[in-house]
Amino acid sequence: PYYFGGKEGLYIAAAEHLASIIVGHVGELRNVILGRLARLDGEGKAMSAEEARDLLTQMAQHMVAIFVSRQSESWARFIIREQMEPTEAFERVYTNVMGPMIGMAGRLVATILAEPPQSEHVRLKTLSFVGSILVFRMAHAAMLRQMNWQAVGPDELDILRRHVEELVAALGGQQ
Repeated sequence: PYYFGGKEGLYIAAAEHLASIIVGHVGELRNVILGRLARLDGEGKAMSAEEARDLLTQMAQHMVAIFVSRQSESWARFIIREQMEPTEAFERVYTNVMGPMIGMAGRLVATILAEPPQSEHVRLKTLSFVGSILVFRMAHAAMLRQMNWQAVGPDELDILRRHVEELVAALGGQQ
């Protein structure tokens, strides 16, 4: 109670800590993508669909690697619980991690599709794409069983990375 004001305060602090850990894992790539997107906002050179595909592929491959790691098991439980019954902790994780990552992915998807980022079509495509990546953690046991894998080692991770390239290619748009 002294440090956190009770269980709820501790739970929110745990959410913030979780968000900071995840940001630590994705921070460098996030900064690269945000830097490129910032140049667009500053009237810089337009991003091609090919560049957007490359950045989205890197982002998704990085996320898959995190999602299939042992370290993310406890994060997934926390986030799934918050997805099902959102509390203030969900707001912290969404504001610090999920929202910005989905927003970045959405801007890249919009560039690939040559559509406005806030269009309903782009937002749905982005959520579907993100969901197709999240499944590797949220349904980890089913994925292992379906693929007849005991675990995700380097060979399996390479397969998943190639699959992510296919998912990005399947988004459509002009290639």
